Amino acid sequence: MIPDVTHVTVLVDDQYEALPFYTETLGFEIREDIGTGDDPRWLTVAPAGAAFPQIALIEAGTARERVRVGTQAADHTVLVLRTEDCQQAYERLRNRGVTFRDKPAEKPWGTEATLEDPSGNVLGLFEPKTVIGGSNAG
Repeated sequence: MIPDVTHVTVLVDDQYEALPFYTETLGFEIREDIGTGDDPRWLTVAPAGAAFPQIALIEAGTARERVRVGTQAADHTVLVLRTEDCQQAYERLRNRGVTFRDKPAEKPWGTEATLEDPSGNVLGLFEPKTVIGGSNAG
């Protein structure tokens, strides 16, 4: 049996550019930052207080990886970020300069908007109608 998901990989153009977006803009915390010299840097972040899953910000090193930056999930979101108030989070992040593809919109499953990280990865901002781990609120 597999009890947990521990890491999700997000390919980025530049870890030094991605890190402030995930930490300062989104408010995530660094969990691991390992690697010096010839070793690739192992850099993970996670929402404040969350142990898992961690997001491994992997800098694209090969030509094959570089063409997948921003498109590793095709036209879909690579990560979905849950929020208690999608509209409020949208306004706060937009004021911090985050690029959004759309404004928050009501869907049958909740309110959502999509945004991009500095490498063009598409992230979902999601306010569920159903309480996670609970019953349907709507």
